[in-house]
Amino acid sequence: MISTGQAEKYARSWEQGTYGAEDESPLQETTPLLESFITHLQRYRQSMSKVPLVLEGGAGSGDHAIRLVQNGFLVIANEYSEVATARILQRGNARLPKCTKTRLQVAQGDIVRYLREQESRSLMGFYANSVLHTFSQEERSALYTAVHRVQPQGGLVAVSFKAEGDSVQYKGEFREETEAGKIVEDLIGINRLFVRNPEPLIEELTKAGYKHLETFAWNVVKYIAVNTYDLGERKFIGFLAQKE
Repeated sequence: MISTGQAEKYARSWEQGTYGAEDESPLQETTPLLESFITHLQRYRQSMSKVPLVLEGGAGSGDHAIRLVQNGFLVIANEYSEVATARILQRGNARLPKCTKTRLQVAQGDIVRYLREQESRSLMGFYANSVLHTFSQEERSALYTAVHRVQPQGGLVAVSFKAEGDSVQYKGEFREETEAGKIVEDLIGINRLFVRNPEPLIEELTKAGYKHLETFAWNVVKYIAVNTYDLGERKFIGFLAQKE
């Protein structure tokens, strides 16, 4: 199975229990980016009288996908890892009422390949939290192109990245300086971009046919129960954009 970004390395981490047992992983309930994404989707639903279909790429344990379902949307949660997709289903079954469980679908596999298999204009929103900093510039471009093809005009993209100063940045080995920021390889071989300059990332969205709407920055004291991570503040930057 092909993979984009660092998906195979993350899948091995899931298999090895790096992300902790089911009852050890705290809920990751929301971010400023997610809240704005939800607000824009609700406006679309009200104006079009249509329930938006949302795809989350790299959904992790599924907390944000579940939150989107709870707000009344149809959601597809994508993960490369079989362990992660099982975790999403477990959490969905535990937290969603029976009448809304069917609004959550889980799709295992590579996110770009999955998008390329979808019908044109079928997807209103694409969401990826703390994922695309593990993609190369070329991989992000391929992803945005694939998303653009399956969205109607006005479709939304909400993506977030690690930001400069995140504690994980100082636990690995420097690999490359880019216009957007440093790329650092962590102890298990995952390369991440830590964003210093957001402009190149906004330009990537613009070139793919999106209008930048908002930029968000936030910090999280305890991001996720990862066994190999030291304590320390996590820093993020996110972008909301709309298909022109």
